[in-house]
Amino acid sequence: MYGSYCGECAGTCFTVYKVTSDSLWIESDNKFFHLLGKDSIMQGFKGTGLSKEEQQKAVYVIKDIPDTLTKLNSLTFGCPDCADQCGIFLEFKIKGVFKRFLIDPEYAAPNGLRNYFDEIADLIWHFPRTH
Repeated sequence: MYGSYCGECAGTCFTVYKVTSDSLWIESDNKFFHLLGKDSIMQGFKGTGLSKEEQQKAVYVIKDIPDTLTKLNSLTFGCPDCADQCGIFLEFKIKGVFKRFLIDPEYAAPNGLRNYFDEIADLIWHFPRTH
């Protein structure tokens, strides 16, 4: 799962995308804010399906997770939404363990991670923001 969140906004402030090998789902609901520091966002997700074409653009998010991220515990990169720049989140499950990363879109991550974070950001801004 990946998505974006903004603390100081009007309307939809939290958009979640769940991508699998054969589907892409979206849910836009501010209820996810209370889960950022706690449970897995996956547990509260219901979502609406998006097109197969959109899914094919997003599937690399789960297929190309950098090894660096799979080896880290959940972590925050930079200071997401501290300067009203919103934040990106990424959550996945490896060997039964949920990992969550909160990402400042302006954070100067090491090159391999920066490219991956930029690809996620591009998808977020490309796909619909609401369902």
